[in-house]
Amino acid sequence: MELPSGWTTTTLGSLEVKAQPGFASGQHNRDGQGVLHLRPMNVTREGELDLADARYVVDDSDRRVTRGDILFNNTNSPTLVGKTAFFHLKQSAAYSNHMTRLRPPLGIVPKFLATQLHWLWMSGYFREVLNNHVNQASVATKKLLETPIAIPPTAEQHRIVEALEDHISHLDAASQSLAHAQALAPLCRRALYTAATEGTLEIGGDDFVPDFLELRRECWRSTQSKKYKDPVSPDPAYIPQLPPNWRVYSLEALTNPIRIIRYGILMPKVKSGGTIPYVEVKDLKDCTLHGKELHLTSEDLDEQFAGARIRPGDVLIAVRGSYDRSAVVPPGLKGANVSRDVARISPLPGIDPEYLHLYLQSSFAQRYLKAHARGVAVKGVNIASIRALPVSVPPPSTQKRIVQKVQQRLTAIEAAAKAVDLSIARSAALRRGLLNRAFTGHLVPQDPTDEPASVLLDRIRAEREAESRSGKGKARRAPRRPHKATTTDAAPPPPPPAASIPAPTNAVQQELPL
Repeated sequence: MELPSGWTTTTLGSLEVKAQPGFASGQHNRDGQGVLHLRPMNVTREGELDLADARYVVDDSDRRVTRGDILFNNTNSPTLVGKTAFFHLKQSAAYSNHMTRLRPPLGIVPKFLATQLHWLWMSGYFREVLNNHVNQASVATKKLLETPIAIPPTAEQHRIVEALEDHISHLDAASQSLAHAQALAPLCRRALYTAATEGTLEIGGDDFVPDFLELRRECWRSTQSKKYKDPVSPDPAYIPQLPPNWRVYSLEALTNPIRIIRYGILMPKVKSGGTIPYVEVKDLKDCTLHGKELHLTSEDLDEQFAGARIRPGDVLIAVRGSYDRSAVVPPGLKGANVSRDVARISPLPGIDPEYLHLYLQSSFAQRYLKAHARGVAVKGVNIASIRALPVSVPPPSTQKRIVQKVQQRLTAIEAAAKAVDLSIARSAALRRGLLNRAFTGHLVPQDPTDEPASVLLDRIRAEREAESRSGKGKARRAPRRPHKATTTDAAPPPPPPAASIPAPTNAVQQELPL
């Protein structure tokens, strides 16, 4: 990588950056007692300090990070090792042994160096030099000090920091708006389902709701000689206000009395030889079964739970771990089964399966399920509570119109959500592009009157040697003397992988004004 005139390359060690790891503490508190103790989670993926989860420790040592220092995350998961933040707080803080404090010499702008280190993390540099352990990874201090750094003149460092702050402040504002818009998408879907099933989206005409209690009895009598059992009544505490020609039934009253609401296979997973597909909670993600690759269970297990087999048009709902997932069984899954954490619902004629699915996603149903969930580590809803779930039922023709209107509006919501996701990805790419330009000398113009970085490094080296001759620091063990800071000591910082450089230079330039 060719750098502009006046720039040079070196390493953190040759630059005489002082590195000091912090200390571990198992005696944290959130009450503000003692001193703020910074940990890896206090550095964001954007290279900023985040004190939302601030912890404090009682400590009398002098190992502190002060304003102008740099915090490097030396130990974390492999993808997070290397996050770096500039410490800008007025009050000093302690920091954990998973963080390393860096103090650059005079002439190196701390925020410039912190941002460049974080850019190297974003580019994947530290993943190439870290040490992998059992549950985490780390970058040792010695390896950290070997990190190659591009150094422009001091005056240009200040100009780069100023330009980055300006551009990134605009990006941060846009990113916050996009994150807010992204969070609105599921809320819009829920509001749409609720409006659809309370009669706000479509009231309906003069047609009537069938007598599902009688339909259910007739379904039973047509094939069974045993005594018929009436369905439970809907829970009266959760019945919403509805249009006059709508009715409320319990979920059990709307289902086939022969193919009752029930769980599936208790332990469906088999090591080998599975031939029967089954649906588990994870398969209901995004509330659809289209395009899902289902696991297979054995024929013996499927036969033991033959009563839980599913057919096209059935409605499935997760009842353990997550009860906000449901889906209509599509054609092609006839004969499949379900796991114990999924309940199968077989609606009677007159109940559109898609409408029933919409109702299960409404605020009415979700509040009911949340109120009836039981458990400590993993909450679940039992079948008795599922049966008593009150369901608002419009006439059949109204159900179909509701489903059509919801699908049309969902198309618009999904298009908007996709546009937001693309904009978020573009914002992240633009951030990487800005940093790439900043540390390759293309963000701000060079000033030929600036003192070259090589002169700065020579002065840093001379000051270090003068301190060594004067005997400063004899009271403590001197660190191993680094190599001289010359332009041949280190290779230039590696460019990011091709995939992380989002756009040609001119494309990024066009985006800078934001």
